[in-house]
Amino acid sequence: MLGLLLKICSLALGLAGVAGLYFLTRLQPAETGAWATLVQTAKFICIGAILFAVYEWLLKKLLWSILFPKPLRIILAVVLGSALVLAALLETAITVAAGNSGYPAPDDECILIAGDAFENGKLPSGVFRKLDTALRLYRAEPRLPLLVSGGSAPGDRCSQALAMKQYLIFRGVPPEQIMVEETALSLPETFRRSEPVLDARFGKHPHRVVLITEAHEIFRAVRTGKRAGCRVTPHAPAADWRSWLAHPREWVAIVRTWFTP
Repeated sequence: MLGLLLKICSLALGLAGVAGLYFLTRLQPAETGAWATLVQTAKFICIGAILFAVYEWLLKKLLWSILFPKPLRIILAVVLGSALVLAALLETAITVAAGNSGYPAPDDECILIAGDAFENGKLPSGVFRKLDTALRLYRAEPRLPLLVSGGSAPGDRCSQALAMKQYLIFRGVPPEQIMVEETALSLPETFRRSEPVLDARFGKHPHRVVLITEAHEIFRAVRTGKRAGCRVTPHAPAADWRSWLAHPREWVAIVRTWFTP
């Protein structure tokens, strides 16, 4: 009886997840901050409900009764349960931190945009969203120069930073208002390797930057900047319906920072 009730509940959750995901993907929230991130988190929950229904109706018997003996099932249950708890805690931290997306403070020195790996020889769409967001901030605060950071992988025709600089110039930013750091390939490297560039322009002291970053990356970005001795004002682009796909990757990135200097 309990098993039947569980199957009925899982089916209802799965159908609700499909309906909720359809509705939420049609939303295009124009504002950043907690509301936009709440929408993204709701999408993630809908996907979880759908996967739970698929597991309960299609995969449970195969995975638990055929592939795994009972001792291994117990171990897997403990591991999966612990992973779900950790994921819930990380997602809560990400959602809360996303509400801290703000605007430049009087003592901010520049607007920092970190690159991402090229896709088929081009900057990915997420980087263009960051660049367009940085442009809007720059036009509202022309006192703040732009700092683009991003290296190159074997086979790339140029660095990510150079490609971003060319785009900004095309959009009307004077070249002298763009600083370039062409070696970083990760967020920690962005902060470490941007420091000499900032020192050369503003003098050697603890710097404060406006970091253009996705809402789900704010939690990690602020802490990474603090570890590098840089004060960060995070500012997120308008939420994109696909960004929830990056949340599991962000959990892994956060955990990785706990074990790296």
